[in-house]
Amino acid sequence: MMPNTERDRWRGSLQALPVLRGVLPVERARVPAEALAGLTLAAVGIPEVLGYAKIAGMPVVTGLYTMLLPMAVFAVLGSSRHLIVAADSATAAILAAALTGLAAAGSERYVKLAGLAALLPGSASWPTSCPAPCWSGS
Repeated sequence: MMPNTERDRWRGSLQALPVLRGVLPVERARVPAEALAGLTLAAVGIPEVLGYAKIAGMPVVTGLYTMLLPMAVFAVLGSSRHLIVAADSATAAILAAALTGLAAAGSERYVKLAGLAALLPGSASWPTSCPAPCWSGS
C-alpha cells in the first residue's frame, strides 16, 4: 500500500529508520504529560548527578555531562521509552577508589584518567554490538 499524502510518506520514512524508535510514534495528546515527566526527571536527576560527580572527585559540571549527553544520544538511537541513562552512586564510588592513588582528585590528570576509564568499557563492548554480517565479511 502506497502512502497517499506527503505527511504519510514522511511518517513512514521516519518509522523505517533505525533511529528514534524509542520516541516514535508521538501522540499529540501525550506531549504535555511527556514534557512534565521530562521536567520531573531533570528536577530529580540533575542534583543527583552533580553529587555523584563530587563523590567521584570530578569537577561538578561533569555530572551534567553524565546525564544530559547520554540521554540525548539515547533519545535518538535507543529503542526503549522506559530506560533512564545516567550515572549512579556505585560507579562514582568505584571510580574515585580506583583513581585516588593515581592522581589528585579534580586535577587535569585525574579527569583524563576518568575519561579513559569511561571510554574503555564502551570501546571494548562496541564490537559485540555489531551484527553478524560485520564479522562474516558478507
